Amino acid sequence: IATCLNSRIEKSKNSAILGGGANLIYGEGNNLRNVILGGSSTRINKGIDSSIVSSRASRIDCSNSSVITAGCCLRICQTIDSTITGGCYHKLCSSTQSSILGGFTNSIYNSRTSIITGGFCNYITGSSASSIIGGATNSIENSLNSAIIGGFGLTLSSENNVVYIPTLKL
Repeated sequence: IATCLNSRIEKSKNSAILGGGANLIYGEGNNLRNVILGGSSTRINKGIDSSIVSSRASRIDCSNSSVITAGCCLRICQTIDSTITGGCYHKLCSSTQSSILGGFTNSIYNSRTSIITGGFCNYITGSSASSIIGGATNSIENSLNSAIIGGFGLTLSSENNVVYIPTLKL
């Protein structure tokens, strides 16, 4: 722990908190090699090789090799090799190799290699290799290799190899 205000590490091996305030790395069992760099009121609980960098009120729970960078009120839980970068109020849970980049209140659950980029209130669940790029309140459910680009209130459910682009202008 270096230059921290009320930050602490409990029952973790080879972990570090550098800067920031009110940060915490804790949890029994597998809790190894985690890092918090700056930020405030962040925590890593039972993580392995996970990091939080310059974020506020964010947390990583029971995840391996996952990262939160910037933003506020972000949560990663029970993931492997996943990341949230920027934005606020995102949640990425029970997923592998998935990402949320920017935006507001986006979520990914039970998915593999999926991504949400920007927009707000978008979510992906039970899907693989699927993407939402921008837009609002769009969702992809139980789909494979599918994408929604922009739009509002669009849903792909149990559809594979589909790209949904509302009102395409060329």
